[in-house]
Amino acid sequence: MVAGFVAPVAVAAAVAAARVLVEERRQRRSGGDPGPADALVVFGAGVREWGPTPELAARLDHAAILWGAGVAPLVLVSGGASHGLYEPDVMAAYLVARGVPASAVAPLVPGDNSRETVRSAVLQVGRGPRLLAVTSAYHARRVLDEARRQGLILGAACPSRSPDVTTPQIHRARVAVEVVGVLVYALPKPWALVLRSAFGRWRPALSRASVLPGTSRSTRCAAAARRCALRVRVASSCAYSI
Repeated sequence: MVAGFVAPVAVAAAVAAARVLVEERRQRRSGGDPGPADALVVFGAGVREWGPTPELAARLDHAAILWGAGVAPLVLVSGGASHGLYEPDVMAAYLVARGVPASAVAPLVPGDNSRETVRSAVLQVGRGPRLLAVTSAYHARRVLDEARRQGLILGAACPSRSPDVTTPQIHRARVAVEVVGVLVYALPKPWALVLRSAFGRWRPALSRASVLPGTSRSTRCAAAARRCALRVRVASSCAYSI
């Protein structure tokens, strides 16, 4: 019975992983040249007291370049609260400092996660205009799938490289999050809510299980320190939620 459940889940995860990676490669090869649009939508990825995280800064820099090239006249910024700061405000200030007029920047609210951002775009902009998601290449598949489900005309314009992909461990973690996100977003909403809640409860146990019981205390402590540092880097590089 367990095998009958695990096998379909494993197949679905493998298919989702392939789709995430194929879209990521496609976006990175395209060089972020998506053609004209009515507006750009920059998806949040965390801010700190000093400004956007490096991953979000890469997205914003790309959006500023696209705006400067005349790809779209408007830049929509989306995100939630992060470290006591409101992401869209920090994102807007960053864009203005890089030459985008304040009149060409507007927030999409609410935008605490990818699904809410797409929903806000539908409500605030409508389904007629063509929008371009400016996000990390590994995130593109989830965004495009969600836009299709909500009837939004959305393409993707991703930087060819971003800080998250330069460290293999962080890149693998981000891809793993996207695989889960693609699967969860494809489920009916009640199922998705149950899975999100369960994942939150299982995460501490999974973290503890990642240390082998037979290792010494010092080895476990060193491994825990490395994992903690990596988690901080992952959270700092991309803080949007599923």
